Amino acid sequence: MDKKLIQVVLSIRSITRKGALEIVKYHFKRNQIAYQSHRKRKIAFAKELGVKVSL
Repeated sequence: MDKKLIQVVLSIRSITRKGALEIVKYHFKRNQIAYQSHRKRKIAFAKELGVKVSL
């Protein structure tokens, strides 16, 4: 995902290096938030099933 995102961002000629960096930072942040959310959901589901999860 990282390579594709960077290729798309850098292929836009009207964007500055700073703008491209901001776009990449935004997507990394959103991906981290999504990861944490999905992780919480999976842990909650495991607890409902009575599975002990070691994280």
